[in-house]
Amino acid sequence: MMDTKLSILFYSKTSKQTKDGLTPIYLRITINGERFEQSTQRYVSLKAWSKEGGRAKGNSEEARTINYFLDSLKQKVYDYQQRFCRVCYNYY
Repeated sequence: MMDTKLSILFYSKTSKQTKDGLTPIYLRITINGERFEQSTQRYVSLKAWSKEGGRAKGNSEEARTINYFLDSLKQKVYDYQQRFCRVCYNYY
């Protein structure tokens, strides 16, 4: 079976900041050096975003909602990876 290196990153894209001062949150998936980027359709203020953690800062309802959504997206990526690996394993 092939070893696959998977990396998941959430980041705010400051170049697409809205008039309200909100920045869109993007998901970047890297598989064996190949990047895929997609908007999460969620927005956050720069003050409320942790660049290091790739999550919303704080314990507000908004931060908890955003972080829960990001965690569920990350889990979906891992689920797809598992399904893909099972298909590949059965193929070989």
